[in-house]
Amino acid sequence: GTASYSTFGQGQGGGLQKLAMESYFGRANYIYDNKYYLSGSIRRDGSSKFKKVENRWGTFWSVGVGWRISSEPWMAGTKDWLENLKLRASYGVIGNQNGIDYYSGYQRWSYSGSNWTAGSATYPNTVSLSKSAWVNDSLTWENVHTTDAGIDASFLGGMVTATFDFFNKHTVNAVWGKNASLLAAGQATLPQNTAGIRNRGFEFDLSYQPIHNADWDLIFSVNGTHYNTILTSIPEGPDYTYQAAPDAWSLQGTGAGQTEYLRGVGKDYFNMYIYRYGGVAGNPDLKYYGSDNAWHTGYTKGDADAGHALFWHKVTADDIKAGTFGSVKEGDDILVANSALASRYEIGDAIPELYGGFSTFLRFKSFDLSAQFSYQIGGKFLSLDYGSNECGKYMSGYNLKEGQAISSELVGNTWDENHLSAKFPMNFYSGDQTASGATQATSGINPTDLCVFDASYLSIKNITLGYTLPKKLANKIKMSNLRVYASADNPCLLFSHSGVDPRWSMTGGIEVGAFSYPYLSVYTFGVNVDF
Repeated sequence: GTASYSTFGQGQGGGLQKLAMESYFGRANYIYDNKYYLSGSIRRDGSSKFKKVENRWGTFWSVGVGWRISSEPWMAGTKDWLENLKLRASYGVIGNQNGIDYYSGYQRWSYSGSNWTAGSATYPNTVSLSKSAWVNDSLTWENVHTTDAGIDASFLGGMVTATFDFFNKHTVNAVWGKNASLLAAGQATLPQNTAGIRNRGFEFDLSYQPIHNADWDLIFSVNGTHYNTILTSIPEGPDYTYQAAPDAWSLQGTGAGQTEYLRGVGKDYFNMYIYRYGGVAGNPDLKYYGSDNAWHTGYTKGDADAGHALFWHKVTADDIKAGTFGSVKEGDDILVANSALASRYEIGDAIPELYGGFSTFLRFKSFDLSAQFSYQIGGKFLSLDYGSNECGKYMSGYNLKEGQAISSELVGNTWDENHLSAKFPMNFYSGDQTASGATQATSGINPTDLCVFDASYLSIKNITLGYTLPKKLANKIKMSNLRVYASADNPCLLFSHSGVDPRWSMTGGIEVGAFSYPYLSVYTFGVNVDF
């Protein structure tokens, strides 16, 4: 459990959380003739997170099989180049309780207090007690049905080793907010075991050692993972059932400045859903619907929207009925100057297509050189650090103050009468927010896809060069080992845009205020001595 308290008289408050879990488990393994493998496990877990006894306990199990094909008599002809070939598979059900808090099934209470001050002293005045969240005692363990199948191989005298795994994890009763009666429950949704989420993909690990002798060693290795996560089922209800309108799906992360995902059955779980930036009003190549409710093409002196951001809007049936935009068709994408008319669009899965690492090791006599790399291919990254200076103000009327640090990308690339085709709108300085027009005066940071980048990268994690004194020389100076080395950690990152680090997030970026520590570059020189 955890506990925290505040000083009495300086603000009454405190908290204490306790969690109890009881488990029983067993496991059995059987190997026949060093070729056939069978394993099984079973466990019974009970958690205090679940109030009702019938929901508190869960039984979870697994079974696995393996077959060492290389040990079969009919594989004898491969012995000179194939040392090991093994197939394996497993299936099981795993319990998960991390989707709920400690006391979701119990009635909780909240209290608050006020103080009064006499001179320099502060004293407690009043304390009030009130009911907290609605009792939700029907929750139980999430059941994750897991399938894994793989192959292990080594051949050419151990020069090559390879492992490949396919996995499928399907949570059949994931905790999800189900529609509830506001009158009965006191809230619009109530978490229940009502959704299905599937995580499916593969992993691989390869190693190749082409040189291995007294003077030389050379090893290459690479690994990677690919997976995607989709919703397989969600509870019925107007907020969660797919209809013709995209916003009839569940929208997660709707606060200003958050990474937002549009979620529904068959959709990627991290399906990014965001406004789309359309360029700058006044660009001679763009036609847009202005804040004066009229169409404009290019730049006209005196146009109130000139230099302001444009946004994409998807024409709806209501637009057609009202005749808002004239002769357009339902489903058309048009540019608008009024940010209130901006539409959200699905721009794809934030999860990368492939990520992993690779390394190499080279030894020549007493010298050694190693290098480790990490990589990511695909995915999307929403940078709100970048957005504070480049993207946020386009939707929020952000005040860029004189002397404030901004990206060099803005220099010479913001709109004015001499730069009609600039990528960015004109900069608005302190005190100029009202002059930016009503289209820019919304509150909060609601970034566009101008802040979204391809999350592919290549990172050098470590490079180390070393020299080990030969044993005979080390022994002469009364040492068993002496090694001198120099290393560099995180010396380089190759990415599509400077000022953004996609390693901070695997699921699409960082929310406002959720800052992360940067990856520091560290250079080290050292000596290892053993006596």
